[in-house]
Amino acid sequence: MRADGGEQADSSAEPLIDVTRAASTVGFKLPVTMTRTVFLTCVAQGSDGQDADEHIQSLRLWDVLYTAWRAVEYSTGGASRTFELRQPARHGVPPSLLRLRFTIAEPQPGGECIGVIDFS
Repeated sequence: MRADGGEQADSSAEPLIDVTRAASTVGFKLPVTMTRTVFLTCVAQGSDGQDADEHIQSLRLWDVLYTAWRAVEYSTGGASRTFELRQPARHGVPPSLLRLRFTIAEPQPGGECIGVIDFS
């Protein structure tokens, strides 16, 4: 189901999916993760409810990451940025806007800051 070949990161709340490799191609300089729910909703699921093929997942992942990167790039500071992404039509439901958030999470002891994409 992984579009960029990364590994899943640990989280005490919701599982996080490491998308750092793909995020670095967009312009991010820090590790980036997204919640499993965001990944399934915005990247993995096809319009028919089945898993989208790998090529479609890669394109959708790039869209999410690029939109997040632009929100961060044009921000005026702070650790959290919201952005909107159009969700494709699914199961006869018309497209809709999803409100997402990119947050720079505090590092764990001995760790580094990471970016987390989740629903706002």
